[in-house]
Parts: sequence; C-alpha cells; structure tokens
Amino acid sequence: TVKPRGGDGNSANGSKRRITRRSSGSSNGKTNTITAKNKGGKTHYKQTKSISSAAPLANASVIFSNNHLLVVNKPAGWHCQPNEATTTTSTNLDASTISEGSRKCLVTKLKVDQMGGGSDGTFLLPMHRIDQPCTGVVLLAKNTKAGSRIGKAWRDGKVCKDYYCVVEGPLTDLIQRSSTPFKNDGTYELKGLLRQNNSKSRSVTVRHLPPNFNKDTHKNSRNGGRYCQLEWTLIQPVFAPKNGSSEYNLICVRTNSGARHQVRAMLAQLGKVPIAGDLRYGASASLGDISVALHARTLALPSVKLGDMDLSVPFVAPIPSEWKSFFGLREVDLPKQ
Repeated sequence: TVKPRGGDGNSANGSKRRITRRSSGSSNGKTNTITAKNKGGKTHYKQTKSISSAAPLANASVIFSNNHLLVVNKPAGWHCQPNEATTTTSTNLDASTISEGSRKCLVTKLKVDQMGGGSDGTFLLPMHRIDQPCTGVVLLAKNTKAGSRIGKAWRDGKVCKDYYCVVEGPLTDLIQRSSTPFKNDGTYELKGLLRQNNSKSRSVTVRHLPPNFNKDTHKNSRNGGRYCQLEWTLIQPVFAPKNGSSEYNLICVRTNSGARHQVRAMLAQLGKVPIAGDLRYGASASLGDISVALHARTLALPSVKLGDMDLSVPFVAPIPSEWKSFFGLREVDLPKQ
C-alpha cells in the first residue's frame, strides 16, 4: 500500500477518490493513479498503474549480415513491424523524436542504428514477423532484389523454419492427435483448420480436420478456415520448478506456413499443451519477463539464390539466456541436431 503525503487519505463520506503523484523513478513525466477507499475506519490504497517506466528492451544480436541480408536474434518485447498507422521513415529517424509505438519496433531500432542497406544504412524490408512476446531468428532484406526473391520463396512455401517450444502438460493428447509421417526419427505431424476469431481479436481458433478432408480441393474461407500443418519432435523433458504445471517438455516444431499464432494455437487447442507463458492460449502461469517460450530457432531458404551464399544452410539463433532460470536450459547443453 502507498500512503500519499499531506493527510491520511480519508474522505468525508468514505467514498472513493483519485490521487495522482509524479513517478519518482520515471524520466517521462508519467503519473501514477491510486484509488483510495475508506473501509471500517481504515483507508486502503490500490495502485492501478505502474509508477515506474518500463525497463529498456534488450538489443537484438546479429546472426549474419552482408550487403543483401540482415539476420538477427530478436529478444522478447520487440514488435517486428510498427503496430501503428504512422510509419517511421528515413527522414525522421531520430531516437529522441520517434513515436512511442515505434520505440518498440525492431525494424525502426535497426534503422536508427543504420544496420540496413542503402547509402544511409536505413533500407530494411522485414520478410516475416515473430509475435512480440516470442524470440528468435528474424530475416530482413537490405535491397529490393533480395526482398523480391525471398518474398517469392515465402509465398511458394519454400522456407524452412524450426521453432523450439517449451510446452506444459503431458504429451499424451498431442501424440494421440498427431499422425506419424513416413520417417523413423520420432517426428509427428499435426494438422488442422485455422480461422481468425473476429475482426477485433488477435486470437485464432484451430479445429480438427473433418472426415474425408482433401487439402487439394479445400478453399480457405472465414467459415472453413485455413489448412495448417506442422511437424514436431520431442527434444527432452524440462524441469520447471518455478511454474505451476508438473510436466514441461522442450519440443522442436517445423512448419513452412506462416499463419498468425499457428504454432501457439495448434499446440494449445489440438495438442492440449500450451506453450509456457502463453496466457492467451491457456498457459497456467506467466514467465518472469512476460515472454512466451516459443523461440524461432532456425531459418533456411534452400530455393533462394543471392550471390555465392548457400542459403540451404540454416541461420541459427541461440535460445534466450532467461531459459536457464525458467527451465534450467542452456544453449551449451542442448543436443546437437
């Protein structure tokens, strides 16, 4: 509880009243709102907004960079693209004047740091996105040629992406609802139809494929949904003493499609194993940094030709260092794949 200076906070009639004070730890001049209410002769205070400014986001580390591409390892908290109507251009790239929404945009940050192409280092085309609370490989083109060729590979489904996910709960339902493709490496396949809940919601719903479903004749629609498929393998069980569930597992998920929240929704709704920290899709508890334990581990472009680069060799993003405290996982301890 917080008691403001200049009185005991009691009102004459015991009703609620609002008190504001300037944040002592914030440099942006924001105020904190406190609600006071008299109950039984005592005044109770409830803080309704954090009085301290948000901690600065960690910088993305560079995995690869040349005159065609920039590949970075995105920390949790960054938007891959501006989530607002206005866009920061090369003419107003000033860290002190960019809008609040753009301050959390990874592309804007990389442009401010002149990590892109062009004469001023600000030409960057994001080729895909990762959800804000998630981490991992993000690929950006530094020129239009690279953007065009990579964009075509994405549209043709010729991009290989692996995700590392820590999921909570037993794998029984996920195994039962998956099929086993013609492989002998412990790979399972999960399929479903995904649709957006409504125009105002960012969440999606995935349902099982109906009997006699034919993906070649299926047409995407609002009612029918978009056909989605992923493959997954178990990497190892995970001990997570700081979380509520009794069982956690690290799995590797592979998909060549890019539907919004596809991996998160399919694992949670079809497999009954939500990703750790993913409260939107049913996780039992949040993680300490409010992240979701979905990490874009690798990305490869086997069909793309850019100079003498061999893009069939995947770009690899080390797992977040926070996973050591959350799950006891370290990059050096992961099995080689």
